[in-house]
Amino acid sequence: MNGDSFDSLLQTITWRSPPDSVNFVEACRRARRAGGRPFEVLVGAPNTAHGVRMTFESGVDSAALNAAFELQDHPWGLPTWIGLRWSATGGLQAKPYHRLPPVKSIDLPPVPAGAPVGLKPVMAARWKDRIELYARWRQAGPWSAFVAPCAALIDAPPPAVTPRPRPAELGFWVSFGWRGGDLVAVTVGADSRCWGNDDAVSESWSGGLATPDLEAYQRHLAAVRALGPRPNGGWHGMLAWKLSPSGTEQRVVSLRLPAPA
Repeated sequence: MNGDSFDSLLQTITWRSPPDSVNFVEACRRARRAGGRPFEVLVGAPNTAHGVRMTFESGVDSAALNAAFELQDHPWGLPTWIGLRWSATGGLQAKPYHRLPPVKSIDLPPVPAGAPVGLKPVMAARWKDRIELYARWRQAGPWSAFVAPCAALIDAPPPAVTPRPRPAELGFWVSFGWRGGDLVAVTVGADSRCWGNDDAVSESWSGGLATPDLEAYQRHLAAVRALGPRPNGGWHGMLAWKLSPSGTEQRVVSLRLPAPA
């Protein structure tokens, strides 16, 4: 992905954002100059609350990328990935993620009691006043057996997902978010191995979206596809649903960017 195609992507995904979203565009350019490799854009619904997001992984010099966003002194060491995000309510933010097991010892809350048995922690985030843990399910069991205990942790109904993702070992994942030691957020998802072909995934995820959210998704997907063919096929990396006791739906899809030539 050259500079022109990268700028075209940024212009497309920020087309509906207020003028100060230029801070997001400039931050993404800064990340590339520091050696970061963009590998996904994320589209959420409701889109106005989710904003625009792009994730970078460290290149050869991870210190340069983290210093560009003042993350070089993170208490867990240098992050593996940085998620850049912008929304009208939150402004520009850089969220650090760390691969597990970590390079240095970190203090993480345990997996909540009642969570599905057989979770494999793979990533964690310490950001602002929250700690998050991301884990994949080792079993290749049915979606309902995975998502029901996750939802019960915060007294939320399971998300309405049609069609349901297919079982795949380590294909289903969950994230837990704590604030002050209290579990405050649970998100469940399934990666690309758990769905059909890319068109089927697109139809499944976009079904029932409000018109502005559908338009945002379609523009993001078209912009990513315009970058060139993916060597491994589909563009949809993972689909996820943030659980809520009220049943209010929030969903997000990761659109994978082409690997560097």
